[in-house]
Amino acid sequence: MGLGWSVLHGPNQTILGALLIAGLLAWVAASICIPISRRHNPEVAFCKQKWLLEPEEVIRTAVLTGAHFSALSHLILDSLRHHDTHPLAPFTSANPLLDLVLHGGVYRRCVALEAAGALACLGRRGHCGCADSATMLTSGDPHG
Repeated sequence: MGLGWSVLHGPNQTILGALLIAGLLAWVAASICIPISRRHNPEVAFCKQKWLLEPEEVIRTAVLTGAHFSALSHLILDSLRHHDTHPLAPFTSANPLLDLVLHGGVYRRCVALEAAGALACLGRRGHCGCADSATMLTSGDPHG
C-alpha cells in the first residue's frame, strides 16, 4: 500500500461501515450545506445562472439519498479494485466484486460516465459558466 500498510481498507469499507458513515454524514450535512448555499447562491445569481440556485434549507430526502448513494457507491468501487476490502464483513470475508472488472476498466467507465453527465448537463442547460465571477469574488459585490 501507499503508506506501507498491509491493510488500508478497514471496517469502514463494509456495508455496515458505509451505512454508519452515511448516517453520520447525513446528520452533519445541514451545518455544512447551509453556509455553502449562502455563499454559492449570490455568485450564481450574479452569473444569471438561476438554474444553479440551491435552496438554503436542507431537504432531508436529498441528504439521505446523497449520503447513502455516495457511501455505498464508494464501497462498490473499492470492492472492484482492492483485495483488502471486505464489503460483507463481519458476515464473511469474501469480496464477490473483486476483479469483476479490470482495474483500469473501472477508471475508464468512471471517466466515460463523467463525460456523459457533463454533456447531458451542457445539452440540457446550456453554458455552465460565468466569465464575470472573478469580479464578484474580488469586489465582494454581486453587482460589480
